[in-house]
Amino acid sequence: MELSFLKSIKATRPKKRVGRGIGSGKGGHTTGRGAKGQKIRGLVAAHFEGGQVPFYKRIPKVRRFGKNKTILELGLSRLKDLPDGQTVTASFLKSKFGLTTRKYAGVKIIDDGGKVLKKFKFIGVSLSLGAQKKVGPS
Repeated sequence: MELSFLKSIKATRPKKRVGRGIGSGKGGHTTGRGAKGQKIRGLVAAHFEGGQVPFYKRIPKVRRFGKNKTILELGLSRLKDLPDGQTVTASFLKSKFGLTTRKYAGVKIIDDGGKVLKKFKFIGVSLSLGAQKKVGPS
């Protein structure tokens, strides 16, 4: 084996030189971009609609209707008139106290310093840490 018989190994082909005339390997003239037009000359945004009022401006604004995340807080002292062993739910509190819970995401019972001598069962109502300690496991 002699050095003159060795061939060079090229891992990659040379890149086509686009837009450099007929002899460039990509044809000259349109250089692979098709016929004349806006898309030849540069980047066109994907949402561009040719000057027509775009879709995102034609549709109405999306507002946060019905997505209020505020929580209605009730003190433990409000529950003192309820009978022992009462099941407390959000709908029960709404009917008992005339609360408008529609504008709230939920109901939370908080510790307001009052004493609780009765046991309640809470369903679908969250309790603060202080209220959990006073009421016990529900």
